[in-house]
Amino acid sequence: MSNKIKVSVIIPCYNVEKYVGQCLDSVRGQTMPDLEIICVNDGSTDSTLDVLNKYAKQDSRIRIISQDNAGLSAARNAGLKYASGEYIAFLDSDDFVASDYYGSMYLRAQDMDADLVIGNDIWYWDDCQMQIGVTHYRNFADKKSVITKHHDKIRILSACAVWNKLYKRTLITDNNLEFYEGKHLEDMPFTFSAVALSRKIVFQPFSFLFYRQRNSSIMNNEVNRVRNAMDMLDNFSRLYGELSTAPNIVNRDFYKAALLEMIMRESLIHYGMLARTRPAQMQFWNALRGFIASLPGDECFINPFYRQVAKTMQNSTLNKLLGIKYNSYKIEFKLLGILPLMKIRWFEPARIKWLLFGVLPIRSVEDAGYIKWLNY
Repeated sequence: MSNKIKVSVIIPCYNVEKYVGQCLDSVRGQTMPDLEIICVNDGSTDSTLDVLNKYAKQDSRIRIISQDNAGLSAARNAGLKYASGEYIAFLDSDDFVASDYYGSMYLRAQDMDADLVIGNDIWYWDDCQMQIGVTHYRNFADKKSVITKHHDKIRILSACAVWNKLYKRTLITDNNLEFYEGKHLEDMPFTFSAVALSRKIVFQPFSFLFYRQRNSSIMNNEVNRVRNAMDMLDNFSRLYGELSTAPNIVNRDFYKAALLEMIMRESLIHYGMLARTRPAQMQFWNALRGFIASLPGDECFINPFYRQVAKTMQNSTLNKLLGIKYNSYKIEFKLLGILPLMKIRWFEPARIKWLLFGVLPIRSVEDAGYIKWLNY
């Protein structure tokens, strides 16, 4: 092993005695040995710390940091303070990686002099071996192996997970990037900023991380869905304000417009996820309306699709008359909760359709993607 640490792997740990061993085994078994493994014990109350100590005795590359429970963001920020590798990776303690994951990502970064490398991921539920999904970027990566232009970056901003990426450490340190603490969905603003600030982004579609979905996880807990929605809006609202003054952001108006579109898209999704709790759903809806009301005007929305949605939301008379029905691919606005008035469908392309008497389409606006409306 050389003296140079090529990759620092930061692993936040909280009550993961059942999973962290598999996670560490996968990192220790990497074909590239020049790693440091920073495990942040975030106040675990089970035997997680015992498992970490056991592995640290077996491998000098493992460093354990213990702190009182402060949440995932604080744990990641703590790990960043100790990271010394040329590149930094974040790995959740219940996930694991293929044996060549960090080696292939690092070589790709070196060959292309990249600030950010995006790998591939496979999702599965708990100990079930059923594969439920593969990376968000596969088709795009085949066409655009190197991303340098702003309008191409926009195509990858909507999937903001931190765990399938390799970040150049100077990208983080030179721009003082850190995770918003005390919030869920903390990786969204962090990765958005990293993508916007990167000179060059490359893909490594044949590097695989295995992402475990636990039934008890934050994202799958019904009790936390309200907080997830509100934190998402708070995180992005805060980031929107910071983009106005961030010193190293080029074409800041472009990224602010792109962020507004992300806020609208994510908000509609979270709104639908709150369908079982109507009071919480309306609380979130009103918070979103409040954010939109704080903007200078409709001109902030370059894409006419989201400009139309924002206008509808801000029409207080119309908003009181609307009943809203959600499913996995569309939202329907119903007059007095009965007569369909407007339908919003997403996927590619998203579409907003205005209806007369609940049947006749009188106007339709499509979201043909960021590139059509953001001409950079």
